[in-house]
Amino acid sequence: MSTTENNNMFANNTERAIKAMGLESYTVYVPREIALPEQITPAEVSALISKALKAGKDPAEDPKIKKAIIQRGIAEHTLTIRLHQEQEESARRVNNIKTQAPKLIKEMKAKFDTAAKELQEAHKILGNEPIWDQTAYFPAHERNWPTRLRARAAHDITSAIIQNWGALMQALEGPLGITAPIQTYAEPTLNDHDRHGLALGGRRSTGGNTGVWDMLEMGIKVDLATSNEQVRGRVAAVREAKARREASKITNGFQH
Repeated sequence: MSTTENNNMFANNTERAIKAMGLESYTVYVPREIALPEQITPAEVSALISKALKAGKDPAEDPKIKKAIIQRGIAEHTLTIRLHQEQEESARRVNNIKTQAPKLIKEMKAKFDTAAKELQEAHKILGNEPIWDQTAYFPAHERNWPTRLRARAAHDITSAIIQNWGALMQALEGPLGITAPIQTYAEPTLNDHDRHGLALGGRRSTGGNTGVWDMLEMGIKVDLATSNEQVRGRVAAVREAKARREASKITNGFQH
């Protein structure tokens, strides 16, 4: 894959993520028009030379012929020129995203925090009842229906951000390098992992997805990370706690 293709794939993926998260501060890069030199054929150059000779002029001193020869030389490299210009344009697209990434991450964080707060308030009312529970249509649940609707809207926002967090963060800091979807938006301890069947650095050990509502049900702190290092630190804390526990088991085994 060429540099141009890599750049455009990166830009397309990141812009899709920005759109999916509904980040409004992003300014799309407007590509420059690729200007190619005026085309001239070898036959046209020959015709100009013949005309000059018939008129008794020195073709080497004719400005029109000089220009035509230069244009012809450039025309032979049109493809190379176009490819170079396309590569420069793709690089500008990438740079446009990277330049805006810091403000986009701030917007993403603020949007997530607002939606997470809405879910926290809804959780105080609905408790651990699933927000997608169809029994909400029954009269006994009508009083909580507005709360449930707000929770669903907030859930959609947080879910979109969780799903696209990696694409935006990669634009600023590069790939995360580990699979850690939970640690991107929550801070589960080792005990949380054990108690709720969470795979270390990933989804539930049963294979199911999790979201902010799940974290609230489990009593786990929700906080969207704003850097790869923050996520790595959260994963490392759990792994270190697990290593200490295993070491303690070995030590206690020797003591007995």
